[in-house]
Amino acid sequence: MRVSPPTPDPAAAALCRAFVSALPRRLDGIDPGPTEPRSPLVRAYGGGRYVVRCGVPRPADLRPTSQLFTVDGVDWFVQEGPRRVRCTAVGRAAFVELSLPAGESAAGPLVDLAGPVRRTLPAVPVSADRAAG
Repeated sequence: MRVSPPTPDPAAAALCRAFVSALPRRLDGIDPGPTEPRSPLVRAYGGGRYVVRCGVPRPADLRPTSQLFTVDGVDWFVQEGPRRVRCTAVGRAAFVELSLPAGESAAGPLVDLAGPVRRTLPAVPVSADRAAG
């Protein structure tokens, strides 16, 4: 599966490598698979059904008034597209993005991602995430 790896600053890249290393063996019961190009900041599951990227840019649509969804202590900003949904963890030292097919529930994967996010990516004020833009 072809996935564009993010290009975070060196500090965020180090945190993201730790995050990806801490990801569960399976995400919502789905096994991981290879990505092209290979990157320590990306993991895909189920042939690209779920794609996790760490160190992505701040979502352009994120505003101070944006609705966030909290799953096991992690705040997520959700952007729905016609084919894919992007859920971005905010309020952390690096942004994590989960991409999945439109119309599919993100609940299981977000629960599975919450522990690694909390353990490896220090919290920062969400207001700082939302201020820009």
